[in-house]
This record gives sequence, C-alpha cells and structure tokens, in this order.
Amino acid sequence: MTPRAPIAILVVALAGGCARPPAEVPERAVEEGTPGPVVARPSFAPVADSDTEREAAAIRDGCFDEAEELVRLLPRSAPAWRVLAAVHRRYGDADGAKRVWEHCLTIDPDDADAQRRLGEAAFDGGDLEEAERRFRLALAADPAAVEVTGQLADTLLRRGDFDGAVELVEVFVKAHPRVAEAWCALGKARVARGETAEAREAFEQALSIDGQSREAHHGLGRLFQAGGDAEAARPHLREVVRLDDEKARRHREGDAAASDRAAPGVWAADVHNEAALLHAARGDLARAERGWQRAVELDPDFGSARELLARLYARSGRASEALAVRRAWCAARPEDAAAWFGLAEAAAAAGDAEGAEEALARLATVAPDHAGGLALSARLVSKRDPAAALVQARRAVEIDPSAAHEYVLADMLLRNGRRDEAIRALRRAVALAPDDPRYRATLGQLEGAR
Repeated sequence: MTPRAPIAILVVALAGGCARPPAEVPERAVEEGTPGPVVARPSFAPVADSDTEREAAAIRDGCFDEAEELVRLLPRSAPAWRVLAAVHRRYGDADGAKRVWEHCLTIDPDDADAQRRLGEAAFDGGDLEEAERRFRLALAADPAAVEVTGQLADTLLRRGDFDGAVELVEVFVKAHPRVAEAWCALGKARVARGETAEAREAFEQALSIDGQSREAHHGLGRLFQAGGDAEAARPHLREVVRLDDEKARRHREGDAAASDRAAPGVWAADVHNEAALLHAARGDLARAERGWQRAVELDPDFGSARELLARLYARSGRASEALAVRRAWCAARPEDAAAWFGLAEAAAAAGDAEGAEEALARLATVAPDHAGGLALSARLVSKRDPAAALVQARRAVEIDPSAAHEYVLADMLLRNGRRDEAIRALRRAVALAPDDPRYRATLGQLEGAR
C-alpha cells in the first residue's frame, strides 16, 4: 500500500451525482476489459477460540473480499490489482502477489510501484541482478522516488558496486537536495567506498535537514568510532539511544498489546481507503461510502478517510450526516487541527456562524497559526469587525501566501477601504492561480471601476 498523505484538496468532486477520478488515478486505471489472472486466496490455519483471533481473521477476510471485488469491477485497473497484490503479500502469499504485480505491468508497463515490489521480492529472494533491474525500471518511471533510490543503492552495495551506488545517489541529491534520507544513503555508499570525509559531510547534511534523523546520527557515531574519536562519537550514539528509547516509550505508553492488536486494523484501513478512492473514481459512491466508513472503523486516527466521507456526504446533499462525521472526528481526536478546521468549514457552509466560530476557537488552541482557520475567521467576523478581520487575513497570507488567502485578503482590504492594496492582492492571486476565473473576474471589475 502507498504511504498516507494529508489531503488538502478533496479528491472526490461530485458533478451530476458522479465522481471525477482523483488525481492519483489515471484515466486508463478505470477502464473495464478482459479479467486478469485468477489468484486463489492462500490457506490459513483454523481460527483459535479467542475474540482477538476471530477479529483478526475477519479483518483479513474483509481485505480479501474488498480487493477481489475491486478487480472484478475494474479488471483493467493497475491500481486495483495493486491493492489485491498488497493483500496477498501481507497475508503470506508471496507467489500470488508476484503474479499480480506482473499482471499490473501488462496493464501499465510504467507502473513504478509494481516494478518496485517485484524488485523487493527479488532482493528478498537473493536475486540481486533482478532486483537491480526492477528498481532501475521503477526509478525510470518515477525518478523522485527516494525510497526506491535507497533500495537500489542497497542492492548495488550488496553487489559490490560501490561506485555505482555513489553515482546513483549523487544524481538524486542534486535533483532533490532537501531529502535527508537521500543524504544518509549517500553517506552509507561513501562509507562502503572508504571515503570517510565525504561520508561525514553527507551525514552532516542529512542532520542539517532533519536533526532527528536516527540513521544520520548512527552513521556519524560509527564513523567517529571507527576513526578512534570516541568523544566525537558519544553525542551521536547517545542521540541514537535517546531516539530508540523515545520510540519504545511511546510504544509502552500506547499499551503495547493494544498497539499490536490494532496494527492489522490500521493496515486494513488503507486497503478499504484505496478501494474507496477507486470506487469513487468510477462513480460508485455507495461502495466508496462503505469503504471510507470501514476505514474509519478500523483506524479512528485515519483523518483523510473521515475527511473524504464527510465531503462525500456534503456533496451528496447529506449535510447533517457530514456534520455528524466531523463532530465525531473532533470528539475522537480533539487535538487534530484538521478535524476542527473541517467542522468549522462545514458549519460555515451550513450557515451556522456560531458553530463555525466555536470550532475555530478550539482550532486556535490546537494550532494558533492555522492559515485556513485564520482566513475563515476573517470571513466570519468581517461584518462586525472589519479591522480585526483584516489583521487575521494578513496573518493567513504571511503563513501561507496562497491564491485563496490572497483573495480573502483582498476582500478584507476592500471592506476597510483599501482598494489599491486589494487590487495588488488580487494580482498576486491571479499570478498564483491564473486559471481560476473568480480571481481574474474580480480583478477586472475592480480595475475597471477605477
């Protein structure tokens, strides 16, 4: 499964009751056609007589049900088949997963994820030549994939190609100089080539980007140790121990047993979310709704699934259900800024200014510099206190100078009688989002009224 990422813009946009395909899903991903290979579920041991085991088995079977239905409905969708491959791999069927990834490449020869997964399978099986070939194909399809770069570098190091590993990561860091993981990979490659000074520079560069990088601290500590400088090594190795202890503490405080039990649910939530995105892309909002509901049940921390479910309800005219989802999110995760901002937006859209301001007040305690919250607050208070609204709008632009925030600032400037400044703000909005007709139209009206 792909790593989760915050959702700033709704990936499900309803138009005439149908969903537009999300940006991550290419049009060819939703074509229907000839079914792919039949991959049987692996056999599992009988379920033990305990609630925990029965729940885990139900989660597992639910993942298979969801993924198999997905490829039945979308047989020409590489993303759909990738979901099925991930489920097979998760539950021990490496051969079945490999067959499915290979099938993905018959649908989309440029499927970087399928190439990467096949590379991992080859690496785990000791076929380093095949692993290198697959990782290079994955990078050709997605040159910015830092994790694949690291995997390919590790493969080259295992093959003894130290020069190739260094050259590979050097090219990557030139294109992406602010990726700490890449600098760590370069440090490891330079250590293998015996370039101690250059390796140190790479690890230090990683720390300048991410001071909490365990790999960079570990790399520097080992370098100083190898060079006989125990004094220089000590703070880095202490930091490695501290980071390890902090991770262990979080695990203990989170109840290790409960965390272990929750892990299958958290992973399975991703399966149902990925399926929901693909169902939404094909316009099947009922299945999308079901998928996001299940994702939230499995992982209450899955904020983007809550967000998508709430927006689906709102865009479908089910405002009360959308608000209920958002209120439940805030109750479950009161420290989540996205939850309070979403509730404030929804309340404002429903005409509940008081409810929106209450949510924004809670947001301010959690994230006082939330630019979206400041911009929304400016809009809400503008009629009764235009001066205060202007202060908030200016602050929103300082934090996040986006076109939307410049547009709000222009509105607040107009309300305070600052037409020329409003025109400048609108010009900045147009420059940032030249395809948005609202900004151009408003700017044209203001300039024409001079």
